Amino acid sequence: MSSSVSSASRYEYDPSTAAAAVVAVLFAIGLLVTIGQIIWRRSWVWLVMAFAIAVEVIGYAARIVSSQNVTEQTPYSLQFVLIILAPVVMAGIIYLSFGRLILWVVPPEQRSIKLLWAPPRFITPIFVGFDIMALLLQVIGAVLLAGTDRADPDALENLQRGKDLGMAGVTLQIIAFGFFSIVTVRFHFVSRRIDPAYAASNKSQHNLNKDCTALLNVINISCLLILIRSAYREVEFAGGRDSTVAQSEWYLYVFDALPILAVTAAYTFWFPGRFIGNLGFRAPKQSLPKYDTLTVDNSSRNIELV
Repeated sequence: MSSSVSSASRYEYDPSTAAAAVVAVLFAIGLLVTIGQIIWRRSWVWLVMAFAIAVEVIGYAARIVSSQNVTEQTPYSLQFVLIILAPVVMAGIIYLSFGRLILWVVPPEQRSIKLLWAPPRFITPIFVGFDIMALLLQVIGAVLLAGTDRADPDALENLQRGKDLGMAGVTLQIIAFGFFSIVTVRFHFVSRRIDPAYAASNKSQHNLNKDCTALLNVINISCLLILIRSAYREVEFAGGRDSTVAQSEWYLYVFDALPILAVTAAYTFWFPGRFIGNLGFRAPKQSLPKYDTLTVDNSSRNIELV
């Protein structure tokens, strides 16, 4: 730990106000653009992503305050908990967007565990359920770690409990999100087996963009980025406050802020509302024509679905 760091500081290093300000501004720009796209495309379910980005903005704003008041408990705890919370919320909306994509491009009779490696009707609820459990464990762990004063008589017990809960939450997220990533990458290839006429019928009825392959690519990339961030948090929780990771601020910006900024930017440039319509809070009931009567050029098979 640097000798310039006060012994009463909540940090193991001198936190940078400038770095926190730059990241807060970048997330704020992403938030404004995202809200504008939500309103324009009427993609109301994506407000969950806007909420997650807003949490990042508030988290780094609190970090600005905390970096100038390194002995204060409240801003330190607030920034620590919020920066941990936001990516877990993002993971939940990514699960939902993939579920909606499945709804529009896979005919009901082809939605099977064999095709998707997960119960088709419950893809979103299952993964979101794991996400909520991971979120609760990480938040409770973060609160214990950030809110425990080392001078407290039960400090060691609370710090160990916070470390264990945080690691359990991140581990659960890595397992669930890792499996989800495998499912989405695999779907990119097996979707070629799907009758493109079904997607063609949805294109006309539900504003499905034929280039929805781009959204699938963004989902795959965002999964990788969030997994990188989760691996960093796993190492951080495991090492505790005396680890190299906890004593160097650049790890936070390279392995947490940067990947999550990249996720925000990716969904800003390739906004899901451009590729799949009806991103309301409830997926509308499907009332489609018999797609087996549609004629689809074989040359468009891969363009429509992958």
